[in-house]
Amino acid sequence: KFIGRNDAPFIYEKVGNRFERFMIDEFQDTSVKEWQNFLPLLHNAMAQSEQTSVLLVGDIKQSIYRWRGGDWKILHSGAVEALGADNVEVKPLEENWRSLRGIVNFNNLLIDRVVEIDSAALCGTLDEGVAKGAIAQPLAAQLGRTLAEAYASHTQRPCKQSRNEGYVRIETFAGDPPLIERIKETIDRGFRPKEIVVLVRGRNDGARVAEQLLDFKRRNDDPRYRFDIMTQEALVIGRAPVSGFVAAALRLAVEQQDSVRKAVYNRYLGRAFDAQLPPEEADFLRTIRLLSPEEAFERIVMRHGLQDDKQQTAYLQAIHEQIIGFSTGRVADIPLFLDWWEEQGAARSLSVDESESTIEIMTVHKAKGLEKRAVIIPYCSWQLDPKSGGNVQNIVWAEARDGEAAAIGRFPVRYKRAMAESGFSAEYYRELVYAHVDNVNLLYVALTRAAESLHVFVPQKGGAPNVGGLLLQSIRVEG
Repeated sequence: KFIGRNDAPFIYEKVGNRFERFMIDEFQDTSVKEWQNFLPLLHNAMAQSEQTSVLLVGDIKQSIYRWRGGDWKILHSGAVEALGADNVEVKPLEENWRSLRGIVNFNNLLIDRVVEIDSAALCGTLDEGVAKGAIAQPLAAQLGRTLAEAYASHTQRPCKQSRNEGYVRIETFAGDPPLIERIKETIDRGFRPKEIVVLVRGRNDGARVAEQLLDFKRRNDDPRYRFDIMTQEALVIGRAPVSGFVAAALRLAVEQQDSVRKAVYNRYLGRAFDAQLPPEEADFLRTIRLLSPEEAFERIVMRHGLQDDKQQTAYLQAIHEQIIGFSTGRVADIPLFLDWWEEQGAARSLSVDESESTIEIMTVHKAKGLEKRAVIIPYCSWQLDPKSGGNVQNIVWAEARDGEAAAIGRFPVRYKRAMAESGFSAEYYRELVYAHVDNVNLLYVALTRAAESLHVFVPQKGGAPNVGGLLLQSIRVEG
């Protein structure tokens, strides 16, 4: 707000520096507000130099941060309009130096078919909206072209030199994906664990993968398949059963009538959720109430033998380290620690240093811009439509077409099917199309992280339209 809509001299005066050339990378993730702030500086640099002074680098197909404000339409057309078509030279980069020929050619064919099939489905939905009078024909036609235009120049030419073609495998599964078997096969082909990454859509899938890998790691006695696991998102300390139990015990020490914590406490000990605490248990909790968090933690561990559960050792150590770190250099009691735990500590992840024997679990959003020799996508099934219903609060800033609400301007509306039958119907279809672009982009980003080997697992189930169904449909069409 402070520098918005001001000219470059004012901005330079405030920041105390002047720049002659600009390069903005990952430009497809630029927000409208950021662009408004950049623009005066870019205009000034272009006006004062006869040489190229502004370089914008981006890829619409890798725009996966719209939920955080990123607007790929600026790269698509907004930047050219704002800087002047006569002043802009567009250079598509068609070479792929990341992946081997087989992977590049597969992705070229697959994305072609995915975009074609999903564009046809979206156009059918938009035509139905036009027939019902829910959306105007010109807007429907524009939205119907959106996905195809975003991928108009997606085809790449493989440039990486190798005697190998690259390897791609698509599998369907029921139950759990055969992740461990494919990791073994990948290691048998000569890949080191550190060259393998498991990509997931979100933290829940990451936690499921981490659980499978940790379980295998505990059972495995074959030295060929020994590996560690590194993830910044999946191994969340607060999600471990032992973490919930320790936090519940500390909370009950302070407030024994907390029914939710009592349920967590009882569940870990194998009792009914609403079971009353035995007298000796209640007395024990009262005795640790006034202790320091560290001493109370140690008493809980010893009383219940938590150190004997080897599956939870890493989480137990992490909680202990957090308690020590919180208590160092401050007056700390149990209530203060519990407040900090709920605000920060529970959401932190186990940290594992990267080594030759480390397999990384990563979300697609974190993986953007990276590459790995071998990529495994175990749950390729995220939905295409915008999330709605249940506890999901998908808020769209919408503008009504007519009526009294039209005079108000844009305001937040919860996205749901009822929007299609309201004065916000045009915004409903706009959000539908943009969500499909986002989720196809996620598929594109995930598939293009692999340099030499790509494994994709798709669940054998129907339901809402999802990228896995699009992928399988595309492969069947191509044969």
